[in-house]
Amino acid sequence: MLPPPQYSQTWSRSSTPLSCDTTLPLPPKLEPGQIPERAIDAPSGSRVNIINAISGGSNEPVLETKRQRKEYFRTVSHVSEGKCFRTTWSHVPISFTQADLRLQHYPHNDPLVIRANIGKNSVHFAGNDVGRILVDNGSSADILVWQCFVKMGFTETTLHKSPYPLIGFGGKRIEALGKIELNVTFGEGAAQRTEAITFDVVDINYPYNAIFGRNTLVKFAAVIHQSYLCMKLPSAGGIITVFGNQEEARRCEDNASIGNKNVHVIETPNEDNEAANSEEPEKLGGGIPGGTHEEGAIVRRCA
Repeated sequence: MLPPPQYSQTWSRSSTPLSCDTTLPLPPKLEPGQIPERAIDAPSGSRVNIINAISGGSNEPVLETKRQRKEYFRTVSHVSEGKCFRTTWSHVPISFTQADLRLQHYPHNDPLVIRANIGKNSVHFAGNDVGRILVDNGSSADILVWQCFVKMGFTETTLHKSPYPLIGFGGKRIEALGKIELNVTFGEGAAQRTEAITFDVVDINYPYNAIFGRNTLVKFAAVIHQSYLCMKLPSAGGIITVFGNQEEARRCEDNASIGNKNVHVIETPNEDNEAANSEEPEKLGGGIPGGTHEEGAIVRRCA
């Protein structure tokens, strides 16, 4: 048996920590919600570009007094777990699969441009087949362009006064001609859903006929898959799938981006544009209450 090894020195843990020149400083302590400063931040006084979404419009909450406004902003700024745990359609699961991918070009940077039926009711049972509708969840307002409004058979006498202006069209302040509540319908047959939407009608030169903002998306409980250019919403007859038109979206964006890409600039309409965009309604078969059809029912189209 070998004898135990003999050590000439005995090691012990020192009570004094060793100094090291490469020790990194501790990160600054941040308060909850505080954003850390970055070394690459621009110096004070430099110009910062601010991009605002479309805001205002008739869907904004009516806050007539200063106290109501303060209470509203105090409520939305308060961080809490929330009080709404269930909605009318929250029990309906919505998912997307490869079958929902029907694009001609991918990857892309195209907006979601769809068609919908607007204005269907007991009098105008066929409604209006409206195309070139921009789905914009950054807009607090639902917009209907005057030219499309006229093609749908409405007049200015049907409008009600709009309480708030629209802000965000190219940074300009736009006064709406008025507001109107119209039924918006998606789907067909049993899988059909209709909701009443309040639109602000504006007289502008715009590549789209209408804009569906956050109010429409919330009312329909719609879910958007932007990369698929696809939108789904629940109904009593099942999930309704709405596909965007990629080619139409690119044509609209080309018309809107002559000077600035993806920036929609509002201009005063001229006579040439009005003459070029004037179209007559088409006579097509349309549905009437009870599921029957009447020959010669007028479905106005805003292409």
